[in-house]
Amino acid sequence: ANPTEISMKSPKYGVSSQYTFDLQIETDNDADCRWSFDESELEFSFMDKFTSLLGTVNTIKDFSRISQNDPRIHKLSVKCKDSKNRISSKDFDLSVDTTKPLIKNSFAYPNPVVESPAATALTLESDEPVICKYSQTKNTFREMELAFKDYGASNFATTNRQNVSFSGEGKYTFYVACINRAELESDTATLNIEVNYANLITVSSRTPEFFNSTSVSLIVETNKLSQCKYSETQSSI
Repeated sequence: ANPTEISMKSPKYGVSSQYTFDLQIETDNDADCRWSFDESELEFSFMDKFTSLLGTVNTIKDFSRISQNDPRIHKLSVKCKDSKNRISSKDFDLSVDTTKPLIKNSFAYPNPVVESPAATALTLESDEPVICKYSQTKNTFREMELAFKDYGASNFATTNRQNVSFSGEGKYTFYVACINRAELESDTATLNIEVNYANLITVSSRTPEFFNSTSVSLIVETNKLSQCKYSETQSSI
């Protein structure tokens, strides 16, 4: 048989939103589990017992070993002994974050969308690592039915992007929101996007204003896929 697998059930991502909370550890089989806090080298017999066991879920009721306003990441060490007296161990990061995340910037690029196939990328920039969801109809995180690509893998980041496509021309609204590792929700941001194929082509210079050599690179950006020419003497080519 394989060694006992140990996972943290609550707080889900190892960060609590409160300084007193129920801490839960789950195993894949029946096992006798013990824990220690910031002491990873203790022997099994010297470790603390969990408050309760329900099935394969071990609970420490009203865990409060992290002091108020302590921002540090602590180490919870867990060891579990199975029916054959084999001991498995795992260390978990554990901390508290009482502040909800802030979406500092939200935008879609391109916007407006002027070419088919119509698509854009939703981008969110936050003040701490988050995972995000979005919807065209729901404006609260819990109700949003669509997730950014890194959501399922729990890849928390300060910049989150999601590609979206459109069925045709029109004006579209997206609601976006995120949670941090403490599962605190950000305020909802609203992105308004227009898809309009009739928009004229625009050209913007991205060429630096000054150079330190006589050989330069001309850089332009267009809102549509384009082939470009240039002239030193003619204003129209």
